[in-house]
Amino acid sequence: MQKNAYIRFNNTLIRNAPEGIYLYFQFFHEYVINYKGLPFFLRKIFNSVKKIILTSFFILKYTILKRDLEFSDDDYIIKREGVGKIMSDTFLIKKSGLLCIKRKIYSDENYNTYKTYYLKFYKNRSNLFFPSAEFVDADNMILTDFIKAPKLLNLFYDKKYGFEGIMNVYYKICQHMDLMYEEEKYGSVHGDFSVVNILVDGDNYFLLDYPDSFVYERKYDKYLLIRSIFKFFGRAIEFNSISRYIKLNEDEFNRYEEIYQYRRGLK
Repeated sequence: MQKNAYIRFNNTLIRNAPEGIYLYFQFFHEYVINYKGLPFFLRKIFNSVKKIILTSFFILKYTILKRDLEFSDDDYIIKREGVGKIMSDTFLIKKSGLLCIKRKIYSDENYNTYKTYYLKFYKNRSNLFFPSAEFVDADNMILTDFIKAPKLLNLFYDKKYGFEGIMNVYYKICQHMDLMYEEEKYGSVHGDFSVVNILVDGDNYFLLDYPDSFVYERKYDKYLLIRSIFKFFGRAIEFNSISRYIKLNEDEFNRYEEIYQYRRGLK
């Protein structure tokens, strides 16, 4: 690797070139500052300041370090190193001149879980779409189309939305979830149905990242999504609050929260 060819930011390496910096800020960086207890409008201000500082940092890095850097299509544009329970590395690359995502999953079990969920649901009659995927079983590698659409998470700071606007999107996604799961109450669930794993392209939604899938009550995915919305809006994860937006009883809430905590290794 050429010296200074990539800029590291946390667990991500970004090609030190205009294309890499642009694609990172448009589609990879998650513009959220989630200080617990901080009012949403203050988090929005901090987020804007953070964006300005990071953008200036990357431009400065590029200006100072860009000399004599050359890249080929064999060099990745962005690499995100896996952290947490699911060990994997994700690359944004070019293949035959087109952008695509290459993901290496290190656990056979996680790879097979990912593949099983994808093959079961990628053809469905809803507006929940899956990026086209090619599986390389020998390497636990998945190649998928790169979808140029923002994550649901990043719409939280769009002036067109707000909490109620995001909840309207939530209800639409739940309707499509019912169609995808064909109204079945029990079966394979996504397992990490959250605001970071949904891309929004108008009234179409692309679902990402399936290695957490398992067999359980299908309503659990709806709970995960509303839980992640509440979390990033700084709202309490409590039955009386969440049950205003999703039909579930207190026993279901307690079970889903316990399953969530257990599968995240929090208890």
